Amino acid sequence: MYPSDIDIVGETIRTLTAAPMVVQLSTYSVNGANSQSDVYESLVPRFTELNFSTTYVRADNSMMSFVFSRAVTLASDLESRFQSWLAERRRNARS
Repeated sequence: MYPSDIDIVGETIRTLTAAPMVVQLSTYSVNGANSQSDVYESLVPRFTELNFSTTYVRADNSMMSFVFSRAVTLASDLESRFQSWLAERRRNARS
């Protein structure tokens, strides 16, 4: 997604003021100079302005998922859960 795409999402969300909502966005590779920290700094303030909470999961240095929520309670340990799941899958693949 480009910043203009996120702007469109934000404009739409603003019209749904009372609705509980979850928005999940993932990156699958670093494009050019768009590091994970750059993506974080670009997305989180936009969703914070819309009263969303943020959690994220980093799979490695190239992949990560953001979960933004409003009026919905999400687990705060998604990254550690994912890391445990991934480690188990890797162990099982070697056996």
